Amino acid sequence: MEAEPALAPRLRAVMGQVNAIATAHGLQGRTPGGESLLCELVRAVCEGVVAITGEHRAVDLSLDVVSPVGLDPGEAIPVALVVNELVINAFKHGRRDGDPGPAVAVTVTGAPDGACVCVHNAADVADGADLPRDGNGGVGLGLAYRLLPRPGAELSLQAGDGRVAARLVLRHPVVRPPRRVPG
Repeated sequence: MEAEPALAPRLRAVMGQVNAIATAHGLQGRTPGGESLLCELVRAVCEGVVAITGEHRAVDLSLDVVSPVGLDPGEAIPVALVVNELVINAFKHGRRDGDPGPAVAVTVTGAPDGACVCVHNAADVADGADLPRDGNGGVGLGLAYRLLPRPGAELSLQAGDGRVAARLVLRHPVVRPPRRVPG
């Protein structure tokens, strides 16, 4: 990358995608039946993005899930790639100078019928700005929309209060019903 600095962003993007795929496969290999847990996958993808992109800012990760949310084995890689693109996009387009705290926050919340992964970043975007709502956004967002598992996944973007939030809502068949934790 040092010999061709103009290629560095593209190479890092591809490295991030390969890392997201490897992360999903690695997590699947640890469990019988290849089930991945959403929170573990999101944590590992966020760590990979920070390491590969060379970001000096951390991801503020919040996992607000009462019981583990399992991913269908066939959907773990698409979910990992979508989360990867959303986090990279948040770093790429987030405000840098004078940002208090982490530039990117990722929150995973559980719901009775699934889960939500929300990626937030500070941005100079007007409240209610017209953000892409399909695959016609930038390269990363376009890819994220095209990789969405269907049915069972929805992606939406919202701007307000100096932040942009990408909400990835996952339901059956992408996620499996929460497992009951004994006790």
